[in-house]
Amino acid sequence: MRTLFSLLFLLALSISPVVARMNQLVSRTSHDHPAIARRQHHPTRASLIDICASIDASFLSRISAAGILEASASVEAHLCICISAVPVFVKADVRAKGFVDHVGEQNAIVRIREMINAADRRQSCHFPPHSAAILSVGTSCDPCEYRCEDTYQELDGQCVCHAPAFECNGKCALVSHSQCLSRVRAYTL
Repeated sequence: MRTLFSLLFLLALSISPVVARMNQLVSRTSHDHPAIARRQHHPTRASLIDICASIDASFLSRISAAGILEASASVEAHLCICISAVPVFVKADVRAKGFVDHVGEQNAIVRIREMINAADRRQSCHFPPHSAAILSVGTSCDPCEYRCEDTYQELDGQCVCHAPAFECNGKCALVSHSQCLSRVRAYTL
């Protein structure tokens, strides 16, 4: 009897790695294999909705790079910016350097976002796929202005891929049919 239980115990121990490996293979999806994932269609993002505003940009000119508060410029300037673009603006835009040096990067992000949320001309902007909001400084600007990225072109509020090109893996490109399995036919005029 003891030998029977010993044999069953050993059998159970030897089967458990096999069962575990089978569970791994069954639960594996096609996305786990890079060759299959490359051939699958990856849909483009939906329209992006962002809060954008035209805010008073005099804070950019009032603080010099040395951190000294200067008299504001005589020309009223506006900064058209969206909430999602604030961190990039603070890190990369040369016009924001004095302000960032004076208050710190995180405080600059918070203060600019507060200005956007408190602005009278704050708007919910809808940006189509393959577009990016335009950040601008001037006497007047449109907070919801955008440009189409890559080789996409604006048509009726959308960024489209014009023929003879195809949308291939999220890019508008001139490729042969065999080079792109996830192609979407371009918009024809």
